[in-house]
Amino acid sequence: MKPALLAPRLIAGSVLLLLGVSAGLIWWMYLSGVPVGLMLTLLVLLTLLILGLWNLQKALTKQAQAEEQLRRLNADLEIRIANRTLELQERLRDLSGIHADLTSSHDTLRHIVDTSLDGFWRFDTQGCITDTNPMYCHLSGYTREELLTKHISDLEAQEQPEETAQRMQRLLESGRDRFETRHRRKDGSLWDVEVSIACYQPHGTGMFGFLRDISLQKQQQAALEQVAHFDALTQLPNRALLTDRLGQKLAHGQRGREMIAVCMLDLDGFKPVNDQFGHKAGDQLLREVAQRLRDTIRQEDLAGRLGGDEFVLALGGLSGIDECHKALVRILDAVGAPYQVTGRIANVSCSVGVSIFPGEGSDPEQLLRQADQAMYGAKKAGKNRYQLFDPSYQLHSQARNGTMRRIGRALANGQFELWYQPKVNCRLGCVVAYEALLRWRHPVLGVLAPAEFVPLIEQEDLALDVGEWVLNEALRQQLHWQSQGLTCPININVAGRQLLDRKFSRHLGELLAQHPPALVQQLGLDVTESLVMEDLASVAEVIDQCRHMGLKVALDDFGTGFSSLTHLKRIAVDELKIDSSFIATMLTGPQDLAVVQSVIALASAFKRDVSAEGVETLDQILMLLELGCEVMQGYHLARPMPADSVLEWHRGFEPSTLWQLSFSSRPSRDYFELLLAETNHRSWIERLLHDNCRMAADHELASVADPGLCRFGRWYQSVHHHPYRMSTDFLHLGKLHQAIHTHAWQLCQNRREGQDGLAQAEELLLIEKHEELRLLLNRMRLEKAGTASDHTIHHQGDPHAQP
Repeated sequence: MKPALLAPRLIAGSVLLLLGVSAGLIWWMYLSGVPVGLMLTLLVLLTLLILGLWNLQKALTKQAQAEEQLRRLNADLEIRIANRTLELQERLRDLSGIHADLTSSHDTLRHIVDTSLDGFWRFDTQGCITDTNPMYCHLSGYTREELLTKHISDLEAQEQPEETAQRMQRLLESGRDRFETRHRRKDGSLWDVEVSIACYQPHGTGMFGFLRDISLQKQQQAALEQVAHFDALTQLPNRALLTDRLGQKLAHGQRGREMIAVCMLDLDGFKPVNDQFGHKAGDQLLREVAQRLRDTIRQEDLAGRLGGDEFVLALGGLSGIDECHKALVRILDAVGAPYQVTGRIANVSCSVGVSIFPGEGSDPEQLLRQADQAMYGAKKAGKNRYQLFDPSYQLHSQARNGTMRRIGRALANGQFELWYQPKVNCRLGCVVAYEALLRWRHPVLGVLAPAEFVPLIEQEDLALDVGEWVLNEALRQQLHWQSQGLTCPININVAGRQLLDRKFSRHLGELLAQHPPALVQQLGLDVTESLVMEDLASVAEVIDQCRHMGLKVALDDFGTGFSSLTHLKRIAVDELKIDSSFIATMLTGPQDLAVVQSVIALASAFKRDVSAEGVETLDQILMLLELGCEVMQGYHLARPMPADSVLEWHRGFEPSTLWQLSFSSRPSRDYFELLLAETNHRSWIERLLHDNCRMAADHELASVADPGLCRFGRWYQSVHHHPYRMSTDFLHLGKLHQAIHTHAWQLCQNRREGQDGLAQAEELLLIEKHEELRLLLNRMRLEKAGTASDHTIHHQGDPHAQP
């Protein structure tokens, strides 16, 4: 029994024992006769004793119970303390491991941060840097101590401090961020950085971030973008980037309601430079053109290169079409200035097509197409110029496509014909060749000249089919003429598209192999000078191949393509044909006459034959003979005729007797001066009759009245040089010349005074006197040649008559 419970139980036993003793004592006293009072007193005492003992027993019982409970609690507490002690010891061991791990992790992380190839920041919510690593010190150029005194905005080069503060606020809300920016080094230089940043915890009190140097990636990205979006040669935007930027520029222009000119530029004469000087020089020229375009346009304008020798400009912010015209003139002038390439001078120009926004086009591709159409219009108009897009171009393009289809059907239906124009040696008075000229016998429009349809197909595949037909037809016609007793060479014109076709030489060789060599030698090819200028190397190679086949090759329209001596040396042609534009004005234009003389001299120096096209007057024939050009063709000799008419014309051909002035030898210098004087005098009369001289100044009227001031008068007055002075008509010639100037002065005077009736009468008299002068000069020429007769004068008096 537990000691704590023994005392209460003993007291309880004592109480029971006392109750028994008291009851016996009271019974004994009662039996012994003890007085009741004494017994009551004793009973009370015993009762109080019993109650006291009882209470003591209860108190001791409670105390025992409390002690027992306390003991139990103490035992339980000791158990729990022991268990908790074990737990704490276990946790302490765990925490010790964690602490070791954390210490190791901290050291590892510190090592990682310190050895990282990326920079590291730790900063508070105010943006003040509290920690960094050696790499960022290296990247920024600052020491650690200097960085710990910096605010992150001090290093930010791309954002303003306000923007940096806003970014930090967003970071506190989101917890992390990644972005690219630029930082400023201690030396002031900038570098590209990628920042990965985060808070210690959402809404925490600190932030950290890693900063990676992406300068190299940016450079590589820029290089890739440069390759993908910029032309490698000129560093101008290529088509992809150009289209994108042009779209942005158009959108900006639409919002600002501004005019934008989209320009397509194509260089004129670039291929000859490339062929003559080499590709290195060509590349250098293209780079120089690009730089000139950059220097000419404004900073907000756009320039790009599509490829080859094609460039694009977008000129924005134009106040009107006049400003656009001025800008285009500046561009033409800049591009057209001479270039210094590989130590030599090169000259090119450009043709520019312009599409205006807002206008017919609304997107980049459409505007570029329109500018391209306008550019080809500028090239056809003569090059070295600009041309605005006309909406009718699209209608014209549709009509052109329809015409192309009709031309194809015409070829298939046999509507093409070859007409022939003779080439005549005017010194020998014989036909030396016929030039085959294409005609279209249209079922509705009649016979169409080549100028009405050939330009449409020159650059198309259809030109190959037409060219092959011309070759076959010319050979067939030559066989027919030979069977009729006519053996004469035929020259055919070869289009550029046909000549530069890589299959041309092979097809031509296969075709000529079907005919005897004697027939092949009677065939000649005419190649235009402008075609030679486009691709010198290719054309020279094809011409060599043609000459090896036995064909003769002539360089047509010579003088219009600015050929150099180097070109003439490289192109092994047999003949130079002087362009008709120079022949038409050589008697009135000293510069054109000089060109004709130069071409004849070049042909002689290079041992080439020479001929002239477009001869329309006797004076032109005599002048060409004087200059040394004997072979010519033109309307004065014969117009192009159908093949069926050639035999009859050829058999009936007779040279003009006036050509005999040059038969024995070349005319004298005196005759040459007379020819020039007469031609200038006739041109002066024509201008006088057509011009309104009412407002002529007095000194101009004086020059009209004085016959000694004109070229014919100066020729006449140099009498001692004239072989004609002994002629009986020479004195009359002077009087006629004086009368012509008198009537010319009176004509101008009447026009000034408004007397139109009298002026018309003077015009008739002026024409009559000039006709007398012309006939008299012809008679004097014939007398000098010893062939004068009334019959000859009657039939040959008009130098413009057909032979």
